[in-house]
Amino acid sequence: MKYLWVKRLFDILLSLFGLIVFSPVFLGVVIAIKLDTEGPVLFRQKRVGIHKTNFNILKFRTMRIDTPKDVPKHMLINPEQWITRTGRFLRRTSLDELPQIWNVLTGQMTIIGPRPALWNQEDLIAERDKYGANDIKPGVTGWAQINGRDGLSVEVKAKMDGEYVRKMGFWLDFKCFFKSFIKVFKHIGVIEGKRQEEKRKHILIVSQYYYPEQFRINDISTEWVKKGYKVTVVTGIPNYPQGKFFEGYGLFKKRKDENNGVNIIRIPIVPRGKNPVFLGLNYISFVISGFFWKIFTGIRADYVFIFGLSPILQALPGVWYARKRKIPCYLYVQDLWPESLEMVSGISNKRILGVIGRIVDYIYQHCTMIFTTSESFLEAIAMRNIPRNKLEYWPQYAEDFYMPIPKKKVGEIPEDGAFNIIFTGNIGNAQGLDILPETAERLRAAGFEKKIRFNIVGDGRYRETLEALVKNKDVGGMFNFIPKQPPDRIPHLLAASDAAFLCLTPSPVFAKTIPAKLQSYLACGIPVIASAEGETEKILRVSGAGVCVPPKDVGGLAEKIIEICSKPKEEMYHMGNNASNFSRNYFSKTELLNKMDRYFE
Repeated sequence: MKYLWVKRLFDILLSLFGLIVFSPVFLGVVIAIKLDTEGPVLFRQKRVGIHKTNFNILKFRTMRIDTPKDVPKHMLINPEQWITRTGRFLRRTSLDELPQIWNVLTGQMTIIGPRPALWNQEDLIAERDKYGANDIKPGVTGWAQINGRDGLSVEVKAKMDGEYVRKMGFWLDFKCFFKSFIKVFKHIGVIEGKRQEEKRKHILIVSQYYYPEQFRINDISTEWVKKGYKVTVVTGIPNYPQGKFFEGYGLFKKRKDENNGVNIIRIPIVPRGKNPVFLGLNYISFVISGFFWKIFTGIRADYVFIFGLSPILQALPGVWYARKRKIPCYLYVQDLWPESLEMVSGISNKRILGVIGRIVDYIYQHCTMIFTTSESFLEAIAMRNIPRNKLEYWPQYAEDFYMPIPKKKVGEIPEDGAFNIIFTGNIGNAQGLDILPETAERLRAAGFEKKIRFNIVGDGRYRETLEALVKNKDVGGMFNFIPKQPPDRIPHLLAASDAAFLCLTPSPVFAKTIPAKLQSYLACGIPVIASAEGETEKILRVSGAGVCVPPKDVGGLAEKIIEICSKPKEEMYHMGNNASNFSRNYFSKTELLNKMDRYFE
């Protein structure tokens, strides 16, 4: 396109002219920033350039150095608290954008074009793909900026960027250039602080477990912030799975917090400890604290979203709050109760289970919609006289850092020719990991003692018991226990292994469950060995991503392990490829989050 050459010539001439003319302004801004706050003068941030390549955009720093990273300003909770005094003036006049003249001169940007998206604004990037807006250089200002700027939705902004691509030419650029000056002088389209807070839909998440505890709700809430929602989380004091409060947290420490733009309120609870008594107190204390929080809170949310892990009792404060405010209440069911309680705890008293069952019915009946992590849950919940039109299957997805990466040596896993099988996550009673020491005995008897290693990554209530079983059966040489790791470290450990392992104890409830780690394994493109039934077996069979034996089938598991470790590398690669393909096709993060958006309209 001939105009692109003309456009580039104008970019060079105007940027050189701008650097000379605005040099006194540059100097004044530098002095003002240094006098106002500590920290660097320039702010560098990874943005998406032409053909979705990344580059560092330059701006004058307008926010405190402890501001949450990679969150657009208008999506922050209470943005004005992060903006410096000088920054407020620079933003109002758009002088903070002046250093981008250098980005233009070096060819990373152009004067007029779509504003560069943050590297993690997947929804905007995906929308722009539809219109070819990622295939031109991003601009300092553009068509969307003069037609709404921060106030536009992602869809509308991408559509306008596409309109610019179709109509790009000298007169449109001329119009954008001069209208941008008018917008700046009139301060039109910039949404800061309280004005933006009033317009954003407010989602209240109720989840007994939240950051720094590692659950998928952490990522879901962060993605909602990126989509423009205001998000508040009511949670407990972090203590899972160790059973004691995390360092730096407590009844009088960090009860109010912020992470990735999400406002966090931690209500008092009893830590879960290492025995059933403290676990019960942990469950009850969250409900009691939630009851009083509901009475006294001044938060005015538009929707309630309950992340329904065990115990389901944690949903009660969310239901009560939604009824008080008369707003929609959405429940995301991760475990079936009271069935899970009966299975894991061994409680069989009909009166106790009956009371719990009536509480579950109360929760289900007072939720606007109920989402489930597996299709089998739909029928189970419907059998409790819940209308089928209130139920929807919404499977979990894997976070962005779960992806296939090249095999690379890691210090935690020896490279000695053994076939490395890895388990990651919570080491609890429900996982049924007692099958592994018995399986290791079978493998040793078959001559595979030096050929197979089980790498157990994580922590939990059952870990000490599992270590004792390994020691008692004298199979310690086949096991490698690795401490709990940060989530983004897991893909590297998986890549250093040959196969991933998951298991569940035999139960009709667990047969209906899709363990969250299965999505993580599939997304990383690693063959899966499972000791499970029901939904897990179905996914592995349909996807061709691994092998599965019934729970507690020690002999069958040993045979499958011998079979899979004897497969040629080509077959293992094919299974791993099947896993990542299935993950993309059926557990797409972007599609699942977009699907949920319609319930927040």
